[in-house]
Amino acid sequence: MAYKVYLTWDSDARVWVARSDDIPGLNTEHPDHTQLIARVLAVAPELIELNNAHRNTDEVIFLFDERREHLSAAA
Repeated sequence: MAYKVYLTWDSDARVWVARSDDIPGLNTEHPDHTQLIARVLAVAPELIELNNAHRNTDEVIFLFDERREHLSAAA
């Protein structure tokens, strides 16, 4: 099974946010991108197990990163 996790930069809160429609309950944040990925990899297996009652060894998580920045007007 493959799961999609979206990592989005929240410029107002200055944190990366992880969410997934494939893994109910996955909604976590961290200011550091690498630490957020570590957190996702730590909690995802438990959430998958809680939602599906079992896991198999062929599970894969695809991480999709998105960060938007506003450009200043040229002076």
